[in-house]
Amino acid sequence: MTKKRAASRVRTTALLAALGLFAAREGVARAQSSSPLSAPSNLGPAQKPRNGLGHFGHLVALPGETASTQLVREVEGHTNAVGFFFDPSRPAATAGAVAALSASMGGVVFVNDVFMNADGTSKSPAVVTMNLGILKANLGAKIAASAVPYLAFDEPMWRRQVGFCKVKGGGEPAVADCVWNGPRPEVVAEMRPKLEGWFAQLRGVVGSAPSITYIEAHAMIRDALEIPVNADVYGYDCYDDFDRCSRDRRSGTTYSNRQLWDGLKARIASFDSRWGGHRRMALIAPTTLLLSRGAIRNDAGISGSPQFALDRHLAAPTTRPDQASADLTKKHYDAFLRDPMTVLVGNFMWSTGEEGDAMWVGARGLPETRALLERTGRQVLGKPPAPAAGPPVVELKAQSGAVATRTGSIWVWTSSNATSCRSLSDAALPVMPPGGALYRAPDPAPTKLTYSIACTGPGGTTNASVTYASTASRVSTPTVDCGRGRAGCL
Repeated sequence: MTKKRAASRVRTTALLAALGLFAAREGVARAQSSSPLSAPSNLGPAQKPRNGLGHFGHLVALPGETASTQLVREVEGHTNAVGFFFDPSRPAATAGAVAALSASMGGVVFVNDVFMNADGTSKSPAVVTMNLGILKANLGAKIAASAVPYLAFDEPMWRRQVGFCKVKGGGEPAVADCVWNGPRPEVVAEMRPKLEGWFAQLRGVVGSAPSITYIEAHAMIRDALEIPVNADVYGYDCYDDFDRCSRDRRSGTTYSNRQLWDGLKARIASFDSRWGGHRRMALIAPTTLLLSRGAIRNDAGISGSPQFALDRHLAAPTTRPDQASADLTKKHYDAFLRDPMTVLVGNFMWSTGEEGDAMWVGARGLPETRALLERTGRQVLGKPPAPAAGPPVVELKAQSGAVATRTGSIWVWTSSNATSCRSLSDAALPVMPPGGALYRAPDPAPTKLTYSIACTGPGGTTNASVTYASTASRVSTPTVDCGRGRAGCL
């Protein structure tokens, strides 16, 4: 056994051994207060013993953004579940997604806003009661029709810890250490009983049909695993590095995704052993890129708008961000997709969302990642491969607002039914993926030019052109984002 594997085994053994200490610490009082909430009669459908996955789906929109019918329609060919956040103050934002739900397209509805404020503090009992009424009025019929298999909480304990640490203060490094160094005892003491009460309250309003799903931040489950006992499905996020998923800054200990998964499995198995039930797990796979417009612009020295800097970054030939996203997603699938405890695969996420300087580029805009999801989803759900496609449909356009002497320009192409594309205007460029971007450097004098590409697939070849008013008097060679790492490209 190598030193690396031995160290990994020691950390895993220590983590699992710690579970026994936490269970013993809970004591008889905790077992008495929690046992009624975990009675088999209160468990949702996802806990019933069965083999295989129940649902494969996507989060289609971030909090505050509209989860539309169109987004649901885009994923229904390879999924049977869509996730979105329900905000009681703006139920119309999810009306389109709710209307699209059916017995064959279930909903994973996040209900944090029913119970919690944006800063992680709890809403008053009167407001919670009102919000539960709004939830039932908007989703009650769908819940009764089994179109909402999961009512979910997204990182509630971590969000409360962020608020707690900010109030505690001490400067940015101190707040970061407070947030990421594992569960704060004060937060656990406050939130665990609250969450158990909210789960029971939610089940009392909507019945036992939807499974209560608890998704937590990796920092909150790697150490103490002080989690509520009465959920049906448990999961966590790990988006950055599969083998070094979570790091405790105090001890320097690093936890892999496998260690976190095995530790959480052992914990919920101990719940089943003590209180009955058949709790399951949710695999949360990262299918999104998080980018900072400002950081990209500063690092690359790119002038122009923040949006242009972001687009230029995605068109650079050396970054291959889409391939990196697809590789990380596949690692999650290879490790946990066939685990018998896995009942739900939630891919984060489908659409693109923005928050200040940050942009989440979703799978629908990442061709490599999207192809992996569509292929895997069909396999998981037992659907046949996508039907044979007709001729490619190709769109090539100049990025709006990119005509400027200082910045150059970006041409973006998208296609369907295509496996590859090539430039008809520059034979020196390598074979290109079905979708991507070309960057053209700035030139001093204005001119007008036409640029053409051809995309090929099983159904034939289709050409597309764009006539572009440039700042250039000479034609400079574009760079290309090949995305697939073909020879001669990168």
